[in-house]
Amino acid sequence: MRGFLQRTYGLDDVNIVIEQPPKIEFGEYALPIAFELARKLRKAPRKIAEEIVAGIGPVPGFEKFEIAGAGYINVRVNRAEMAAAVAADREPTEEVTPGKVLVEHSSINPNKAAHIGHLRNAILGDTFVRLLLFAGREVDIQNYIDNELLRICQPAPYGGFELGYDVLCEVSQTLARGCGSQAWVHMVLADNILKLAAYSAQAQQDVWGQDTTAKLSNCVTPVGQGRPVDGGVIWSGRHTFSSGIDHAQWVMAAGVIDHGDRKQACSVLVPKGDITIIDDWHVIGLAGTGSKTFEIKDAFVPAHRILDKKASDEGRAPGAHLYAAPVYHMPRGGPSSASFAAVAVGIAEGCLEEYYKYTRPRKSRGEPWAEAAGVQITAATAACEVEAAVRMYMGALREAMGVLERKEPFTRHRQVHGKRNMAYAVQLAIHAVQQLYNDAGGRVLFTDTELQRKFRDAHAAAAHHSLHWHTAAEDYGRHVLGVED
Repeated sequence: MRGFLQRTYGLDDVNIVIEQPPKIEFGEYALPIAFELARKLRKAPRKIAEEIVAGIGPVPGFEKFEIAGAGYINVRVNRAEMAAAVAADREPTEEVTPGKVLVEHSSINPNKAAHIGHLRNAILGDTFVRLLLFAGREVDIQNYIDNELLRICQPAPYGGFELGYDVLCEVSQTLARGCGSQAWVHMVLADNILKLAAYSAQAQQDVWGQDTTAKLSNCVTPVGQGRPVDGGVIWSGRHTFSSGIDHAQWVMAAGVIDHGDRKQACSVLVPKGDITIIDDWHVIGLAGTGSKTFEIKDAFVPAHRILDKKASDEGRAPGAHLYAAPVYHMPRGGPSSASFAAVAVGIAEGCLEEYYKYTRPRKSRGEPWAEAAGVQITAATAACEVEAAVRMYMGALREAMGVLERKEPFTRHRQVHGKRNMAYAVQLAIHAVQQLYNDAGGRVLFTDTELQRKFRDAHAAAAHHSLHWHTAAEDYGRHVLGVED
């Protein structure tokens, strides 16, 4: 543009103003330069605009230049060419300015759904960071992520609080009163941080050394297959029920490594880039958890990212030797199912409160429903069941944490007792929810009512395999009656 103005009109140092058109239909940019030159050149602005467009000809990266109104030049960008240029792997053309650049921006709360308002600042901040990194600058990112509730059991060297499992569960229980799906994702992401702390120091550094706020998804069903190779294994598997996977940067996948003479049950740590997410989470309860399937095909997993299941279940994982806090020595399979119970019980608490609000003003055929004795008994019975569920699951969990704090042996009895209490607490909670829903009548069948959502979410949470009452009851009964194998 400047070259054309100098060659054609002999003008130097022209102030070229670039404006944004009022509508995107007019193009990405608008140039009012013809109006500025009209007095100097003693020509009509539109005539000048026509000469400029004809004179500069095609310009790489731009689709066309159009004359509008009395002399505006509207500019349309060739978006495909621009996208290709941005995506091309090119080195910066200018020298890199020394020194560090600090970019501060907010991120999205991973414990609830995002909308376009939340996304704006995160996208802008991340874009600036990527541009600066591409230009070779040293960038320090202050990314304000509302994820402190995920750090409850994270090791202190990586910014965590190293609090007990009872704290994690109490937070999840509280969140579940409002939204079961939100609470479930919180519980899983927070618990998976604790699971990562069981891996080797090198595996933890692979994740948290790059980003202390990194989130992990998980699949505990042992469907993966590992084939030993030098330095690790080749892993493949189709892993289901991976809650919160859309938020995660890493996944943990359970399965078996075939060593020929023996099979090793384990879990492996894999970066998200090595997986394919399958959008198959179309369900009637806890729909907001996004517990999709992910697939791994022939991914190499180094040996330090393999966690032996037996050692982890017994509290003897490599990470247990790195940290002194009791929570890192908690065995899996007993009281650890409290995290799932916490969500189911929290949903039941929320259901009870919603039932109160719904029932107090309710009338049935003109009569106040709350004045019926049967309704009052239902409310009282459900309240007792929910309160008993809270005390039963949380009491057993705090007893277990006390054993770990005192460094006492974590006996088989503690394991089966803990799992019994978690499973039965959920039985109480589900019975309460069922009674409240049945009493609420046909109006809560509609999908815009809160009671029907809590009803569905509570049953979905209770369906988790770790809360299966018959299994937990049989294990406890066999133990106390002395008929274990």
